[in-house]
Amino acid sequence: MRKVILFIMLMCCGVAYPQHVEHIKEKHFEGYIFSKECSFCGFPPGDNRFTPSVEDVKKAEQMIHENADTIIGESRRFFLKRDAIKKRRLKKYKRQYWGEISPNGDYILCITFQCGLFDLAIERCEITTVLDGGTCFFELNIDMKRNKIIKII
Repeated sequence: MRKVILFIMLMCCGVAYPQHVEHIKEKHFEGYIFSKECSFCGFPPGDNRFTPSVEDVKKAEQMIHENADTIIGESRRFFLKRDAIKKRRLKKYKRQYWGEISPNGDYILCITFQCGLFDLAIERCEITTVLDGGTCFFELNIDMKRNKIIKII
């Protein structure tokens, strides 16, 4: 019965909101750009969202590449050293990109790194989050105005 209810809820979410997800694939990354109309964990889109451009994503990925050692180092705060995110594995994660506008008016590009387990959410135009995904799931926020990584979760 739970599975039936969950299926109905997912179907409703997929129909209730416009579905616009753009696939982007480059040599060192692959991901999906979610429009500001996509839902977040089943909730309707808010007014504090924007749709990142392909150029925004490429700029962010360049910053990730340049700051890979910092990202790896930060991951050691959350995981044991042997379980920390590996630099060579960064390109293997699928990504979800979406934009949020902070209360200060800053444009924040949010990136979710996933092991590719959330294909249904991508099809449904639903940005997902996981509270404890281990090294298979983490998030990064980039301030596009200041060109700075501001949060690694």
